[in-house]
Amino acid sequence: KYHNYFAGGLVNHNTVLMVTLADTVAKGYCSWTQSEYEKPGYIKVNGVWYLPSPFHKKPPVRIRITGENWISHIGEVIVHEFEIWAVKDTYETKKNNEGVVCLITYTNGSTIQLMTYGSKIDAYESWKGDLWLPDEPSPLEVFEGMARGLNTTHGKIWMFMTPLKE
Repeated sequence: KYHNYFAGGLVNHNTVLMVTLADTVAKGYCSWTQSEYEKPGYIKVNGVWYLPSPFHKKPPVRIRITGENWISHIGEVIVHEFEIWAVKDTYETKKNNEGVVCLITYTNGSTIQLMTYGSKIDAYESWKGDLWLPDEPSPLEVFEGMARGLNTTHGKIWMFMTPLKE
């Protein structure tokens, strides 16, 4: 009743699906469904019709994506794929002290915050959000903190991973 599963390929396929859906939820529509004409269930955005996002809330939404480390996981995998698949000119980025994107802010007010499992647990406890996307399994303390931050907003967790460790 509460769990849905989608089987995808290994390597970067999970990450591509994750960043594509994160971009879709943040924008509020599926950019690959563009139509010049109105279709049943479609919404109009800047004069063009799209199928709405499969998420339960309209933008602005607060999203978190978590991964193993800043350089090789967040920077070289997640941000790299995001820059390939996300719709350009709909967002701006902010980098952290290591030069890796840590915040994505959309023109509609939606945000995607990127974090690693090396962050202090307090950073996970003090968040209220709408959607959490762990790219790999999180430590239990992180899972519990993030789940509490989603509870009051009726947020969701969409897991994109190969669950080999946790």
